[in-house]
Amino acid sequence: RCDPDTTCSGKGRCLDDSSCECYEGSTGSDCSICDAGEMGQCDGGSLCTATEDCSSNGRCLADGTCECYEGFEGEKCNMCSATGYGASCEQSCNSTTTCNGNGICNDDAECECFYPFTGPDCIGCADGRSGAGCEEECSAERDCSSNGRCLDDGKCECYEGFAGESCNKCADGRYGEGCLEQHACDWNTTCSSHGRCVGDGVCECFDGFSGADCTVCPSGEYGPECEGRCDPDTTCSGKGRCLDDSSCECYEGSTGSDCSICDAGEMGQCDGGSLCTATEDCSSNGRCLADGTCECYEGFEGEKCNMCSATGYGASCEQSCNSTTTCNGNGICNDDAECECFYPFTGPDCIGCADGRSGAGCEEECSAERDCSSNGRCLDDGKCECYEGFAGESCNKCADGRYGEGCLEQHACDWNTTCSSHGRCVGDGVCECFDGFSGADCTVCPSGEYGPECEGRCDPDTT
Repeated sequence: RCDPDTTCSGKGRCLDDSSCECYEGSTGSDCSICDAGEMGQCDGGSLCTATEDCSSNGRCLADGTCECYEGFEGEKCNMCSATGYGASCEQSCNSTTTCNGNGICNDDAECECFYPFTGPDCIGCADGRSGAGCEEECSAERDCSSNGRCLDDGKCECYEGFAGESCNKCADGRYGEGCLEQHACDWNTTCSSHGRCVGDGVCECFDGFSGADCTVCPSGEYGPECEGRCDPDTTCSGKGRCLDDSSCECYEGSTGSDCSICDAGEMGQCDGGSLCTATEDCSSNGRCLADGTCECYEGFEGEKCNMCSATGYGASCEQSCNSTTTCNGNGICNDDAECECFYPFTGPDCIGCADGRSGAGCEEECSAERDCSSNGRCLDDGKCECYEGFAGESCNKCADGRYGEGCLEQHACDWNTTCSSHGRCVGDGVCECFDGFSGADCTVCPSGEYGPECEGRCDPDTT
């Protein structure tokens, strides 16, 4: 609907498309704006024009009053609204929130704090005052250098960027006037927690530490946190001296990081006569200690380190076998790290039963026709439970997917996918199709059958 008095502000007429055609002196979609040079009711003499009398911060309405843009107020739109400041009213400040009710906003949108409050948001206390309302007086020696506020206990709570009992120092990572500049380095990373940043990215190391990043430990200390100590008698086994980096420099006749190993040809206490040498008498499987005894490497034991430890087997003791776990307590490990099973147990882990025996402890005798071909164990009901890789009533066939001696080889094909569930894998990846099926993957149906599973039937006489 278009009504001349409302839609067109009484300053125009409605057209067929419901838009306004404004009378002379008015403009705008609703004819409420005066043309340039027209004032008030656009009839020659009233209150405002949009460009002049509303200070360019509002528009002149048809009744000659100013409608101010956001952020401005006043009859001529020449004043900032409640929280706006600056020439364009774009700066924001609120005495209640910005100044926390402890000050008022000035023309620069900054807080002018009431005494004894201070700080950019008027929550700090003036020198010598403390407490939530700054009503307490501080002790003279805690004036906080105007960089913090004095708490009820007389101690300073420093503003951001400041530190020290009287807030007269820059906090870690800050420097310069007002402690406003931030360091290019960080005391915890760049200075390795062993120094503090001073100037622009320079580390001032704590006592005893040195280096550009304070990573050089004090004399006699070592490690990432300098937590280690170097003592000639213990760290260097009494056979060397500590260097500046806390490593050992071994005396003649000794070697190793702790100087505990004798040089080739030196024996025992490295003084010419004791029990062993690292290369000969410890069988190359251990090192000769300063007292002339062998310290065996992992996996070896014995006075001369020439025996495997409890579960190690083979020439280098690298093979593992345990009679209790590997052989399940039903056999013992031989020198080849294989289980030799007690009768009537059998199998690589001694959990199978010998031919003709069955039961959890192989105490039951099987029927003669169920000897299980040594590839399984006879159960209490006389049936065979085949070992992995074997199948058949007597476990004398390879299971699907297996072939070769001992049924150890695995097919490159799978009966369910490669042979389409209509055949079994034989040899290396070849399908042996069930009766009636054919094709490399057994997907060709028998004559007269069709469908993905050959479930359909077609008979010439009936179908």
